[in-house]
Amino acid sequence: MSRFANIAHRIISKLPRETARKMAARKLFLPFYHLASDDEVPHVKHLYRCRTVKEFTDDLDFLLKHFHPVGLRDVLSWLKDGATLPENAFHLTFDDGLREVYEPIAPILEEKGVPATFFLTTDFLDNKSLGFAHEKGLLQFALSSKPDRAEPVKSVLHKHGIEAPDVMRSIKNVRYDQQDALDEIAPLLDVDFAAYLAERKPYVTTEQVKELMTRGFTIGAHSVDHPLYSQLSLREQIRQTTESVRILKERFALDYAVFAFPFSDMNVTTTYYEETLDRGGVDASFGASGLFDDAHPRNLQRLWLEYGDASAEERVRAEFVDFAVMKLTDRDKLKRWA
Repeated sequence: MSRFANIAHRIISKLPRETARKMAARKLFLPFYHLASDDEVPHVKHLYRCRTVKEFTDDLDFLLKHFHPVGLRDVLSWLKDGATLPENAFHLTFDDGLREVYEPIAPILEEKGVPATFFLTTDFLDNKSLGFAHEKGLLQFALSSKPDRAEPVKSVLHKHGIEAPDVMRSIKNVRYDQQDALDEIAPLLDVDFAAYLAERKPYVTTEQVKELMTRGFTIGAHSVDHPLYSQLSLREQIRQTTESVRILKERFALDYAVFAFPFSDMNVTTTYYEETLDRGGVDASFGASGLFDDAHPRNLQRLWLEYGDASAEERVRAEFVDFAVMKLTDRDKLKRWA
């Protein structure tokens, strides 16, 4: 950060929250989560910190105090037709289609009058397969109680060229194209992915999604099997998006098409957006780069609120201050290349 930016940050951080928010000048705020639960969730415990139900409810109370909730159709009308959004509008979204969005999240949202969009990874729907990130999380969970199994696990990872200072970090570093290593490690830790899917049922079902839609919630696609897009070819990026959108439109008779990137949309090119947003029938897509504006007007960036131990109030305050500085220093827009 430049000297000017440092000075600006110190000044803006001392201003009232409303002043910093006005300086950030966001027409639409897009926070997102994955789940909330009072129970231990083995497949996410080592990936990120899961909000308790009370923490999530407190976050919602903060958001409702300072922002006005709007639905997905309001967002699409604003993007496509220039419709007016209420001041301080926010739309809440959830990624991965985890079963917790059905219970306890949906009832809490209904009670507080908050519309939301649930982004579904189509291969996970109906618990057909376990995502590779969730496989990593489950293996880390198993290893945490079986530290004596670390050496054989390390040997498998080494064979696949996966190295890190410790075995837990090595598992975390397994890439989408190295998933075979996870299948080799699982029996070493007494983990059966298929059994876990059958018994735990970590994802929502088709029937649950249909019910959520009758209750006023909206859905979107979150890829076929949750890869990191920066590690895919352009052709595979486009396929993952258009195929997952098509599956959901056909299965749930959707008259809209929205997509949220798994992990991140960093390093995705303008050509991709031309093929999906401009010519591919996708109405809007959603990244995860916080408050930034995107080079493509229908690719909207969201702020992840499960990051660390910070409450929504602490996270939002910090992000709006940072973004106000970005605007002052002309660094508030993500660039894209062909």
